[in-house]
Formats: sequence, C-alpha cells, structure tokens
Amino acid sequence: MSFGEAIASVFSNYANFDGRARRSEYWYFYLLNTIITFPLNILSRVDGIGFVAAIIYLVYSIAIFLPSLAVAVRRLHDTGRSGFWYFLILVPCIGSILLIIWLATDGDYGTNAYGPNPKINHYTDNNYSNDTNSSNSTNSTNSSNGSYSGDDYLNRF
Repeated sequence: MSFGEAIASVFSNYANFDGRARRSEYWYFYLLNTIITFPLNILSRVDGIGFVAAIIYLVYSIAIFLPSLAVAVRRLHDTGRSGFWYFLILVPCIGSILLIIWLATDGDYGTNAYGPNPKINHYTDNNYSNDTNSSNSTNSTNSSNGSYSGDDYLNRF
C-alpha cells in the first residue's frame, strides 16, 4: 500500500471502527500527522505567528482525532486484539511501549474475528492477476473472481 493509498484509506474510513487496517495504513497516517504537526508545533512558539499556528494546530488536532483513533482500533483488530486495548495508552510508559509493539506487529494471517486479512484483500480488490505466460507456476487463480488463496499470496513475494 502506497503513501497516498494509505491516507485515502484512512479518510475513506474516517469513523469506521470495524474491520482491520494494514501496518502501512497506520504508519503512513502516523507519518503524515508527524509531518504536519511538528512544524505547526514549532511555529506556535514563534513570536508574531505563534497564535495563528497554535489555532491551526488545534483545529487540525480536533479534525484528525477521530480518524486517528479509528485507524488505531482497526490496526489492533488486525493483530487480533479488541480496540479497547487502546486505552492501555493511559498506563504510563509500559502502556505506550506495549501499544507500539502491537501496532508494529504483523497482523493475523487469514481471517480473524474482525474480518479478512487486508493484505490479501488489497491484491484481490485491485484485480491482481498471475502471470499467464508462466506454464509451471505453482500459483493458482480462481478465474471467476480473481482471488488468491493464502498460499498463493505468500508465493508471490
């Protein structure tokens, strides 16, 4: 998932707490927020423009709160955990460290209680197809819907 696809996915699921989010979706969104908020935070301390930058920072933070929470919950779902584990961030030090580890961990392979694996769905949603010129390929495609089994996905990479 590219940077643009990840950001578009987060905003298209603005307040969606259901399903799963890929690592790239979460971390690219985190990167975008860091790129935007870091300069605004610095500019808010500069005399003359600090008040305007602080207002922009506040408005941005309020606007981005819900999608940030939603993508974090979906990311926890991808690892097989309930979104309520996000409240662990309220525990000093240990809670944040544990959440970072969970958010950086690869998601459950295959379908879990929160839905299908978004990595596999990403390729089937974009009509990802096998190389038809390869005669001895071990990958097999279901030609009726263009989907891959999990083994096929792993063999592609």
